[in-house]
Amino acid sequence: MTSQTECTRSTFRFRKDLEANNYREWFAEYKRRYEQHLRDPTLRLIDCFVALGIWYPDSKAFRITRERIIEDPSRWRRVSGSTSFTGQHTLQDDSLEQTPGGFDPDHGLVEDLRRRDAIGVLPVPQTFITSSDLPRELARTFKKGVRPVRFLSDSLSVVF
Repeated sequence: MTSQTECTRSTFRFRKDLEANNYREWFAEYKRRYEQHLRDPTLRLIDCFVALGIWYPDSKAFRITRERIIEDPSRWRRVSGSTSFTGQHTLQDDSLEQTPGGFDPDHGLVEDLRRRDAIGVLPVPQTFITSSDLPRELARTFKKGVRPVRFLSDSLSVVF
């Protein structure tokens, strides 16, 4: 027995059949198969989240950000470690294995210096995304991330 979120041979078989028969009449006849083998498992795999920050900036931009962290470590600790931010968001954990060239591998913020991006992520349930109150909830969520995003924006001279 397979997990409800697992792709099976039927998933790939349907995709191949759809590719060969991609027209409305065929799809209408096989819609239930689509829902069962492709749409439903795919939807169960999708994670909903809200994120803020800078995601995979180019190396020049992130070098500037890293240098700003070194120049003002107390501010970075304050904004990235504030309970209003960390109580809701988690800094993305995709990091370099080694400290980037030119930075001290023994620096107290080496984990932050090794990050590939500076993005705070908040997993949310589907009900959050589909809520009629979404704009207000997003505003509340983003408000808690203003200080870290402002630090990042300031380091790159981007108007925030």
